[in-house]
Amino acid sequence: MFTKLKHPLVITLVLFTFAYILVFPVGNFSINDDWLFMRQVLAFSTGLPKINALIDPTFILQGLAGLAWSKLFGVSFFSLRLLTFFVTLAFLCGVYKIGKFLELNSQTLTVVLLALAFNPLIFTSSMSFMTENYFLCLYAFSLYFYLKDKSYAGTLFTGLSILVRQVGVVTFIAFVLTSVLRKQVNKKKLILNFLVFVPFLVISVLWPRYENPTLFLLTNIKAYSLLLLVSLAYLAFFMSPVLVLVQFSLTRRYKILAMFVIGILTAILYKYDVFPLGNVLYVEGLYVKSNFKPNFSLFDNPVFKLLLAGFISTCVIRLALFLKTEGKKLVNSKSKLFLFLTALGMLGTLLVATDFYDRYLLSALVSLVFWVVACKPHFVKTKISTAVLGFFIVFTFFLQYEYIQQTKLRWSIAQKLKEQTGYNTQISVDNVFAKYMNVTELGDFTGLQKTMPVEDYLCYVQKYTSDDDSFLSKLNNPKIYGSKALTNIPKIKNHLNELMYNQEYFSPVFNLVGKHAFVGAWCNSL
Repeated sequence: MFTKLKHPLVITLVLFTFAYILVFPVGNFSINDDWLFMRQVLAFSTGLPKINALIDPTFILQGLAGLAWSKLFGVSFFSLRLLTFFVTLAFLCGVYKIGKFLELNSQTLTVVLLALAFNPLIFTSSMSFMTENYFLCLYAFSLYFYLKDKSYAGTLFTGLSILVRQVGVVTFIAFVLTSVLRKQVNKKKLILNFLVFVPFLVISVLWPRYENPTLFLLTNIKAYSLLLLVSLAYLAFFMSPVLVLVQFSLTRRYKILAMFVIGILTAILYKYDVFPLGNVLYVEGLYVKSNFKPNFSLFDNPVFKLLLAGFISTCVIRLALFLKTEGKKLVNSKSKLFLFLTALGMLGTLLVATDFYDRYLLSALVSLVFWVVACKPHFVKTKISTAVLGFFIVFTFFLQYEYIQQTKLRWSIAQKLKEQTGYNTQISVDNVFAKYMNVTELGDFTGLQKTMPVEDYLCYVQKYTSDDDSFLSKLNNPKIYGSKALTNIPKIKNHLNELMYNQEYFSPVFNLVGKHAFVGAWCNSL
């Protein structure tokens, strides 16, 4: 498929842009918590410099970039999404620069670019105003310049990155540690890099906030070691298009042992629904943990979950074997040591975080991917690796398409209900809609007031699908680990005769198994 590619970056940017246009997230609706970041840009535009108390990341640079962008295109979810789209393209350019420095062949570099561009967390973040892709863009260029031994430029981008997310400090620490472990410390150079870095650190700490700013939340240390182990499943899946390129020669004894471990891991992953720690990614869909209702689909069925759990378990073993064989050679290469230390450091920051979300793994993922390909820069693609990459892209695109279409439609119908009824916070869509409408009504930019409305809902907007009688839909299907359905919210299927709005939308994850997807709305008082 990619044997004759000469321009991996062009191919990736074209495919990414084409997929983005197909999803086409037009409309003024929020995705995840980007309503909070959009409100901060709005606060900046009204002359309020303080960072909202609910914002954990530094956000300073991203907020100022959003402010500058909004001077031309206005402050809206849609305009800020476009900014994120271009920032994501810049991130992919940084990935390409790193790949060229590591002298990856065209095929390997194409796989790396597409695996990162269509990573389900990166792809969905490109359609919001969350901080992930803004940080990754600066992070990629800081890695590139440090690898190129242009440390001042690397430190500059690292400094800029901590003005988006505090964890950027890890990159600078990894740069210093690499010099120490390699016994290549240049005191003058190190001091000058500190002088470049410190002003950004000072700004990140002293910028006014509605809560006391902290570089790391050391007072909130939690026992996340088990979660870090489980996160290997996520990293293995995200790296799968690269990991399947790695060839191992195992004895018969070790093959039997590997198969035994894969079986155990598969059973565990299947039991806990494959992605148990997610905030964004679930097999059932994106952002569905807070109010999930079981619904048979292309991915939400026991056969697919079992196969995916087995595939991820195999990739976990591949990653573990790669760590074992290549870990001993780390100190022999400055580039490999630096990339591995940044990955390790980014994972380490999760031990002091207030929460553990799948999207926090992205920076470690980027470094790990480049560490793997730095060890083996000239992979030869196979039909299996092409199939895995193809599945990876389709899986990500289908989940994103489903989420954007039903979210856009739910917010659109809610807006019509607002105009028809005059209700605002009394309309139930989801928690994001409720919080955004409430803080907008309160005019709160501080984050110190209660975000969720306290009044009872009068109208409801929900998605639903037609019933399914297939054999697979009747099988026992593991449900999202830790998910709790909202018992105080009535179910739309009990109110189908009362719907004021009822609109079907195209959904590949449901349509391909013979079901139809709808968004409907009704009001109790009308």
